[in-house]
Amino acid sequence: MTAHEPESVHDAVGAYALGVLDDADASAFETHLAGCEVCAAHLDEFSGMEPLLALLAEAPAGQ
Repeated sequence: MTAHEPESVHDAVGAYALGVLDDADASAFETHLAGCEVCAAHLDEFSGMEPLLALLAEAPAGQ
């Protein structure tokens, strides 16, 4: 992972779900994901959150 490497590869699941990892980091995480039930479960929990987060990002400050 890069200079912004998470403390643990498990911490990358949120960034992966949001699609903000670069290609190399995403590939490394996918390799990890193939054998990690914890990250697979977290990814399932995070799936579908992108639209909600986008709505929150677009909301005016103070609301």
